Amino acid sequence: KDCMQKVKDLENKSTVHEDQIFQMNTDLESFKLNFQIFLRGQDGLKSRLEEFDGYGDRISKCEKEIADLKKDVAKASRPVFQGGEGVDTDAIDNMLDNFRKEMHLLFAKREDVEDLKERVAKLEKEYEEMNKNLNDTTDTANTNKEEIEKLKKLLDGKLDCDTFDQQINKLTEAIKNAGGDVSKVAAASNGGSLGTKEMNKIK
Repeated sequence: KDCMQKVKDLENKSTVHEDQIFQMNTDLESFKLNFQIFLRGQDGLKSRLEEFDGYGDRISKCEKEIADLKKDVAKASRPVFQGGEGVDTDAIDNMLDNFRKEMHLLFAKREDVEDLKERVAKLEKEYEEMNKNLNDTTDTANTNKEEIEKLKKLLDGKLDCDTFDQQINKLTEAIKNAGGDVSKVAAASNGGSLGTKEMNKIK
């Protein structure tokens, strides 16, 4: 009766053992999936960073355009006439004509200024999105690291499969040598059967 109970206990332990192995395999597959997602996120971030590297030239170009526009505004300032004995009407006409040309050029560039503002705003938005993606990727990496540590602890605390299987094989052989009479197994001390000490160890 005691031997049958021990066999039943071993069967229960075997079931628990199989459940633990199944759970470990499930956790491992989940980890693999998360790791693949993490790698894809890294690839996407790398592409975005490469795009951002190209924005430097575009920003420099925009800054140059703004500087040129400021120069145009400065040139378009109305000249101040100096006092004197007489007024050169031709000189005044030339200055006014130049002033009108500069103003025409300035207003003609209004559309360029608006386009420049839109491009700068777009660049700022893309930069903010890149920062957000970088933060999300960092959070994902930290989460995967925690999952790895959990799996390590689970693997460190798993059952010793080889020892467990050896004990099952010994008990099976002992029952076989006893002619199927499990009541003789606990009392047998030789002839290939397990002794009391070994039975207690298995228990």
